[in-house]
Amino acid sequence: MRNQGQIWLAILLVAIGVVFLAGNLLNINTWALCWPLGLIVLGVLLVARPRFAPPGTNVEIKLLGDIKRYGFWPVTNEEIWVGIGDLDLDMTQADIPGGETHLRVFGLIGDVDVRVPPGMALAVSSAAFLTSAKVLGSKQDQFLLPYQWSTPGYAAAERKLMIETAFFINDLNVR
Repeated sequence: MRNQGQIWLAILLVAIGVVFLAGNLLNINTWALCWPLGLIVLGVLLVARPRFAPPGTNVEIKLLGDIKRYGFWPVTNEEIWVGIGDLDLDMTQADIPGGETHLRVFGLIGDVDVRVPPGMALAVSSAAFLTSAKVLGSKQDQFLLPYQWSTPGYAAAERKLMIETAFFINDLNVR
């Protein structure tokens, strides 16, 4: 991952801290300001984000609920936004093209479960306040640190899948 998610998460946390500190020092009810501003920012993001995605990238936005894909389905470069929800992708029978396929998942609280075919070249990264990652039998918990993992020989593989996640709280499971 290009540390973009981590940088944006850090900027967001610093901005929230500054707003609440200023609210305490100036005796202002910051919650009365933050909720409307947060809803406005979320609305603008939902309208504008598909226009800023890289060319050839599908964008799917779901604020609440789960996204599940099973059986035969074409895997493409994709950006998925979830507010609170689960993402369950079974790629064991999916049509994964040659080259590098990027799957980016953004959200507030999420459970990302991905099943990949044996021998698939895979790179996984997560930028989150709290990450619990189980990737191909390896378990690691991260607090305010990025998580990165890749299969040996990823760079030289013909077909490869890069999964990038950015959440506040993320439970990542790759089998």
